Parts: sequence; structure tokens; C-alpha cells
Amino acid sequence: MSRNKMICLIAGAAVGFATAASAQVSRDEGNAQAAEFAAYNTSLASALQAGAGPTAYGFTKFRYVINTRDETLPVGQEDTAVGFMNAKTRIGFKGDVDTFSYRVDGDFDPEGVFELNYATITHAYDNGWSVTVGQTKAPFLREELIDETGLLDMSRSIVNTVFTTGYTQGVFGTYETEDWRATGAFTDGARAKNTDFTSRDESDYAFTARFEYKIQGNDWDAFNDFTSFKGSDTAYMAGAAIHYQTGGSTFASGTGATPDVDILGLTADFTAEGNGWNAFAAFVALNTDPAVGIDRDDFGVVVQGGWFADDAWELFGRYAWTSPDDDTGLDDFSALTVGVNHYFVPESHAAVFTADLVFFLDEESLGMVPANTENALLASGEDSQFALRAQLQLVF
Repeated sequence: MSRNKMICLIAGAAVGFATAASAQVSRDEGNAQAAEFAAYNTSLASALQAGAGPTAYGFTKFRYVINTRDETLPVGQEDTAVGFMNAKTRIGFKGDVDTFSYRVDGDFDPEGVFELNYATITHAYDNGWSVTVGQTKAPFLREELIDETGLLDMSRSIVNTVFTTGYTQGVFGTYETEDWRATGAFTDGARAKNTDFTSRDESDYAFTARFEYKIQGNDWDAFNDFTSFKGSDTAYMAGAAIHYQTGGSTFASGTGATPDVDILGLTADFTAEGNGWNAFAAFVALNTDPAVGIDRDDFGVVVQGGWFADDAWELFGRYAWTSPDDDTGLDDFSALTVGVNHYFVPESHAAVFTADLVFFLDEESLGMVPANTENALLASGEDSQFALRAQLQLVF
């Protein structure tokens, strides 16, 4: 065999060996990656199996509304408005992953626009503590904290419309005992829903704290809604909360800084429930101190109650009053509501028919309550308007 042939043979063998070795390395790496991926999937599956979910849930509220005003704004419009509306439809998911629980949901408004509400991760400890991060409601007004499906009427009061802190983003801690519970929050401020950290709708920082004391009652579940079905035990609860936020010292996109305003809110409330009856009262005060403009103190009061005529029919009434600071030039504005609920499913909010009549006793244009179809309040330049509403609520 010639030397050239020998060199070619050796070179070919070397190339073949290198190729085989490379293939073996690639197979080994591929097998290792496959094993690692399988282990990850097994770990993820185990974590999901250790919890529960996701569980889908939601509700829909369908209404017919008639509103009549003495004078419309702008002047010259028709003074009666009638029609159907999909007041709100909610879709959500909740569940557990290992020691964490989650909730993600959002609402479709009457025009079909979807908006994220809750997006939370919660870890509960064995000693009564739980910590939540994400977007949820600030622990301020009790009326706002009651779930949408557990209200006495089909919508919240005009007091809640004006004074609620609504949804916000932050860190929330809760401690609960048999007789009392407290929640504290460090957040972006009132109504900072679906905001980026550079949003002008945020404050520099905000703190909210709520304390509730169960005067009488077997467990906290009795206070998850406003109603009290026949056969329920007597339960009483008192609550109070404080909210403070400030702004003007951090960057906000498009405006240079967050609004330079300090806000301090205080509220106190009392809830009573018994064998087929319920009552609730709340007071709220809000101080708004902007860098430019008037320092104002606004107040609100809401009182409501319900009574079951039998196991399925519940009569209810509510009075809500708002009082702006005298320096604003605005007037008091109040609303009186009477109505009836029919519960198709015994002792459940799963399917409820509600009809109510709302009297707005003052001039909308001079009050601090904005026109809002959720409350059936429309723009008006005259004293008084009223709305007749009928709604079917279905929870799924």
C-alpha cells in the first residue's frame, strides 16, 4: 500500500471516528436535556396535583332600566331613557399551586369592553397570617369589599361611587383570629387599576389599614354578603379603616410627576344579621389636600336593611347621602332606594331576580356624584329624578 493511500485511509478513519464521537456526544446531551425536561414536567405536575384548579367561575347581570328626569343636560335632550343592558359579566379562574393560591378575573362592561380586575397570588400561613401580592381591592370601604354577587341591591350606593378606593396594586397582609381580623396594604393608591409603574394615575405611595371585630357570630362567613336568609344565626360586626396616599415626587409618563395631592380617608361601619333580616350602616370622611387648589373635606353616609317575607322573597331599602365641602360650591346629594329580591335557589345568590325604584332627591349637576349608568343616575339640571330597574343575576 502506498504512503498516500495509507494517509488517506488514516484521515478517513479519523474523520469517521470524530463524527461518531460527535454523534454520541449529541445523543448524550439530547438524552440529558430530555431527562431534565421530563423531570421539570414531573415537578410541575406534582405541584399542580398538590393544589387544586384552575377552577372557572363568573356571573352575568342583565337589566332593564327606565330613567326619568325633569330637565336634561345638555338642555333639549329627551327626559326619559329606557332599554336593556348587560350590566356586567365576569369571567375568572382560581386555584392553588403548592402552597400558593391565585385568582385572575375581569369584567365585560355594558359596551362589551373587557378589563382585568383581580390578579393575585396569596400565601396563607398556619398562624392566621396571609400575604397577597398583585391587583385587588384596597381594604377600605366594606361596601366595596362585598363581592358583586353578594350585595343587597343590584348595585352599590352613590356613597361607594364617590369614596371607594377601588382596585389597586401592591402588597396586602391579613391576620385573622376567631373574634377579630386586620388587613394592611402598601399600594399605588386609590383606583390605581391596571397601571404601569410610570402611570400618572398612581400616587407616590399609599397605605391602607382595616380592622374588623366580630361582636357576635359563629364564623366570619356570615359577613361575606349583606343578606341573611331565614334560619341564620344572629351576628354583629363593627369595622373601621384608614387610607392615606401622597404624590408629586416621583416620575409619571407624559406629565413629569404624579399628582401633587395628599388624601386621607376614614370610615367606620356596623353590620347586623339575624333570622331573615339584615342591617348595615357606614360613615366615611375624605380629606383632599392638593398643592394647588382648595383643601376639602367631604362626607358620606349609607344606611340599608332587608327583611325576608318568606324563604324566597326579600324586601330591602337604602338611603345614601353625600356632602361636599362648602368651599367647592357643590350641594348635598342623596338617593333613596326600595326594592325586592327573589332567590330562585334557596339560601343562595346563584340565581336572583331584583327589582328596585331609585329616587335621586337632589340636582345631579350640583352634587359630587357623577352621572353613572351603573347607578342609573343621568345628567340633570333639575331637582330629583327616578329610575325603575329590573335585573336577573346568574352566578356560575
